[in-house]
Amino acid sequence: MICFRQSRLKLIAATVLFAAWAVAFAFMAFVSAYLTGLWPYVGLSALVPLAAAFAIAAFMTAMSFATPATLTLDDGRLVFKTWRRTEDIALADIAGFMVIPPTAALRSPACEKKTGPRKFVSFGRYWEKTPEEIVAALKTRQTE
Repeated sequence: MICFRQSRLKLIAATVLFAAWAVAFAFMAFVSAYLTGLWPYVGLSALVPLAAAFAIAAFMTAMSFATPATLTLDDGRLVFKTWRRTEDIALADIAGFMVIPPTAALRSPACEKKTGPRKFVSFGRYWEKTPEEIVAALKTRQTE
């Protein structure tokens, strides 16, 4: 059995970062509301949505911190469980494992399914191991 878990330290760091950006954009929107000219419109049309987006991202990573995602490969089944959903995939339905995107700084492990409407399944970020280590372990288990 192979089991991976998201890193709580990385999740709390991401939560703090997203929350800080949300507060910064909300503060800039608040300040721009008291300026003259086009600034109040810029604050409402650009800064408020950015603050809301970062607040949502902070909430999502905080929920992941409370219940970190797990990735388990056992008895011919791959189970990816998050606080929102659980995905159970038969190992025979998986064409291969990969790291996506292969060249970006923020990579995540993923699998390609042979059939189905969702051909690629990304397992997200912030794991205790690197995406390359996770994919290598899953590939070796798949070939057994």
